[in-house]
Amino acid sequence: MNSCRRAFVQSSLRDHLTTAYDEEDIAGNLCEELDRGLISLVQMLNGYIRSMKRREAHHVQSLRR
Repeated sequence: MNSCRRAFVQSSLRDHLTTAYDEEDIAGNLCEELDRGLISLVQMLNGYIRSMKRREAHHVQSLRR
């Protein structure tokens, strides 16, 4: 998933949180907690994606030897 798509997904999820807060489906403190969790999740996924890209590149290089 490219960075533009990841940003879109994160933005969409944050929009859902904002809508749920605006509609009073969730309280403000829960919205903030979920937002922090979402940011943490996206950072973790980005790290995983970078790691897998490096692993794949290393694997391809070792096959060429």
